[in-house]
Amino acid sequence: MQRKSVRNSNKKMTSISNDGISIDGVTSGNDDKIVDTNVHKVKRNINPVPMWDSLCLIFSSSFFLIPAYYAYLQNIDLAYFCMVVSILTSLVSMNYWRHSTSEGWSLKLDYLFSRGSFLIYLTIGVCYVRNIHLIIIGWIQAFLIIFFYKLSCYLWDKDSPYWVYAHMCFHLVGSLNKALVVLGSFDDVRANEVTSFFFK
Repeated sequence: MQRKSVRNSNKKMTSISNDGISIDGVTSGNDDKIVDTNVHKVKRNINPVPMWDSLCLIFSSSFFLIPAYYAYLQNIDLAYFCMVVSILTSLVSMNYWRHSTSEGWSLKLDYLFSRGSFLIYLTIGVCYVRNIHLIIIGWIQAFLIIFFYKLSCYLWDKDSPYWVYAHMCFHLVGSLNKALVVLGSFDDVRANEVTSFFFK
């Protein structure tokens, strides 16, 4: 492991390794030996996120366009409302992950639309979905949405690079849940045909 060393007047030495680890130590006289070392790993998960993470989350944010398109096909006023909500949620999420921040209007807007769209679809699903199989799947998906969101936050705090994949799963399950609500609320005949194929 190669290190660059910098000394100050107090005979302290700071070393920075190639793998992003800084080492602070105290030298003894003219000897370069580090007597006491403290290793500090440079934090990876900071905003704005790295380019790869940003591209992954911009891509997964586009998943919300799937239920938007399906809602458009229903030709019902409430379905059009769902379509608009999903499109706006997708665009706001894409805009945020384009250059993520720890504060600011883009973060607040993303919070507003992600939570707002979840509550809107949850309310519509509770009010309109009557197929028992879709209801069970929908509640499982709702649990998974919360689970993957909490998991991504946990991995972010632990400075794990895998947080981005947990957040992509959050986007994926969320979009599937919205599509299921549209399926069960506005197209009962097709919903029954689909579920009867799997549940006989």
